[in-house]
Amino acid sequence: MKHKLLTIFVLLALLLGLAPAQAAIAESESTPPAVLNAEDWSQIEELLAEALPSQQAYLKASSTDWYDYFGASVAISGDTVVVGAYLEDSNVTGVNGNQGNNLAEDSGAVYVFVRSGRTWSQQAYLKASNTGANDLFGYSVAVSGDTIVVGAWGEASNATGVDGNQNDNSADRSGAAYIFTRSGTAWSQQAYLKASNTEADDWFGKSVAISGDTVVVGAWNEDSSATDVNGDQGNNLASMAGAAYVFTRSSGIWSQQAYLKASNTWQSDSFGFSVAISGDTIVVGAWQEDSNATGVNGDQANYSAPDSGAAYVFIRSGGIWSQQAYLKASNTGAFDYFGHSVAISGDTVVIGAREEASNATGVNGDQSDNSADKSGAAYVFTRSGGTWSQQAYLKASNTGAGDYFSLFSVAISGDTVVVGAPYEDSSATGVGGNQTDNSASASGAAYVFTRSGGIWSQRAYLKASNTGEGDGFGVSVTVSGDTVVVGAPYESSNATSVNGNQNDNSAFGSGAAYAFFQSHTATFRSTDAQDGWVLETGENTNRGGTKDSAATTLRLGDDASKKQYRSILSFATGATLPDNAVITKVTLKVRKQRIIGGGNPVTTFQGFMVDIKKGLFGTSALQAADFQTKASKTYGPFTTALAGGWYTINITTGKAYINKLATGDGLTQIRLRLKLDDNTNTISNFLSLYSGNASLASKPQLIVEYYIP
Repeated sequence: MKHKLLTIFVLLALLLGLAPAQAAIAESESTPPAVLNAEDWSQIEELLAEALPSQQAYLKASSTDWYDYFGASVAISGDTVVVGAYLEDSNVTGVNGNQGNNLAEDSGAVYVFVRSGRTWSQQAYLKASNTGANDLFGYSVAVSGDTIVVGAWGEASNATGVDGNQNDNSADRSGAAYIFTRSGTAWSQQAYLKASNTEADDWFGKSVAISGDTVVVGAWNEDSSATDVNGDQGNNLASMAGAAYVFTRSSGIWSQQAYLKASNTWQSDSFGFSVAISGDTIVVGAWQEDSNATGVNGDQANYSAPDSGAAYVFIRSGGIWSQQAYLKASNTGAFDYFGHSVAISGDTVVIGAREEASNATGVNGDQSDNSADKSGAAYVFTRSGGTWSQQAYLKASNTGAGDYFSLFSVAISGDTVVVGAPYEDSSATGVGGNQTDNSASASGAAYVFTRSGGIWSQRAYLKASNTGEGDGFGVSVTVSGDTVVVGAPYESSNATSVNGNQNDNSAFGSGAAYAFFQSHTATFRSTDAQDGWVLETGENTNRGGTKDSAATTLRLGDDASKKQYRSILSFATGATLPDNAVITKVTLKVRKQRIIGGGNPVTTFQGFMVDIKKGLFGTSALQAADFQTKASKTYGPFTTALAGGWYTINITTGKAYINKLATGDGLTQIRLRLKLDDNTNTISNFLSLYSGNASLASKPQLIVEYYIP
């Protein structure tokens, strides 16, 4: 594949409609432009394909059934995905019980999936410890590492605090949350959470969030008139004002740390309808708050913009929580419902306004034309020091009235934001399809935005692989690193588990979830002075003698004195690969120059051997001792055939020895040799390959595919 800098011209040529034969690139200042051949263009097409995510898995419940709404909630942490099905009906309790009966209608369930490599499988089936009809367990889910929190806002016990009595169901729809932990691959329930002021119809568990050892639970119908943190819970003078509760874990024991209320608590504000947490920062949405303020920390005292909505930022210092900011949209409007969905990652917050009405598209468009009713918007805020400001105003690339962009779902991980629009209508499938054909009403879509240098842009438009009318793809979204998961709770296939048949729609409203994956490919080229060949001092001495780091060739095989050639290749992988990159494939490519002595040395000497060193064989510069210095690991023999002038060797088994750190100058060094030491004759027989001193197009390549969890 051509160097990334050199692909710019090619990509531009594509945009201008030039045919492949019309696009030429120069490999260096000293070489003339070369017309791209079919192989070059194949590689360019691969690069273009890598620029967008692709669907990796189609997830269904192991107990798929009508109207379970699997996918109504989704959460991800690394290689673990959690999917809620809050209308599932089995009456079992705990983990991995019998899914076969439907004796507890709408009790709800949660399904845990894990990824190994690129393959997903179901790991667990979770139920409440006190499963009850209409509890809606799984309406909300969150995961952090080996801990899952599940909300069940329909649960009815009158217990308070942690691990109280679950059996007295006298507080209808008071709600509960459940903590599950994983040890090895086994899940178990760790805690049963209730509000400190449990009351009927508070809907505790409508929203949940987790970061490490801290959990936040929203109760958007809670009624106290308290304000700020740890106020008086004893009065119910502000009906449906809402609250949020913070719980922390110490040595496996959970306790309530804080009781959060808005700084301008008012009846029917629905504070706690959405919650999010990252480290010591919590965001709480109040989608029916009424002030007409705009931006950050505006006037909370007027109520002239009914149901415009707000969000509140709280921070923790030394175990004490306080409100840091009061966030409003930059274009506050009545009934925009700003705060209906919230998400946070580090110093960046995303807030959805499901019924915002501008007809703008993309990023930072015109907010003033409200001709697209209920199209929806999302707002990005960032923190510098302790000060928040709005960074971006996000709209769909195909804004349409009634699409409800950000309705229930926004998600963020680092510099990536995902927004769901479950009532979007296009019939497209997969990634980057046609957005203009609105023949699949309420099929739904999700939009991926990425940030570079403080500037946001839309990266991808996601649709289900089996787009169907009314599926609600985008009701829920979640993102972790390079993986996005989108829920479609009204999807109707009767498939079960992973990647089943999507075409039999006989299980109406069973629901599905879709995992999308963005892989990265980094191509490293061996560096001139740090690679070269070393010749053995004498037959079978296994010690290096003569060396050459300046030639444009590498050598493998033997000379007329039966001395073996070995070659060192040096790749600066540590300068590019992120420390948390999960490597999925490693390929070494070397280009043939010529053969001395005839025949095929690769078969004569029984194949390539690859010695990998995570770091340096000795020093970064080529030295004689590199011939025999011990490697981190050896792989082979590889009897790969020559194709298109290149030998391609899959060394994925050695991925653990690819250097992602600054140790050893951040280098991964490879010693390439042939299996047999010599072929016992006195005739030179060796393979010449191009070295790192050759032109860019001929240098040895180490191609590393990876993703960020």
